[in-house]
Amino acid sequence: MLDTIQLKHWNALVPETKSSQRILVRDLAQMADRGVREADALVAELADEGIRHPI
Repeated sequence: MLDTIQLKHWNALVPETKSSQRILVRDLAQMADRGVREADALVAELADEGIRHPI
């Protein structure tokens, strides 16, 4: 389902100004970056506990 959400859908949530859209894109990029870092940390934590999975 997440792959069906596009930037145009996010843009519909903010006012139609360039500054609002830039802020949205910045915030989405930060959120995605944090998600990757958190996922990596979780994989490392699980590996330390001996839990491994190919996904």
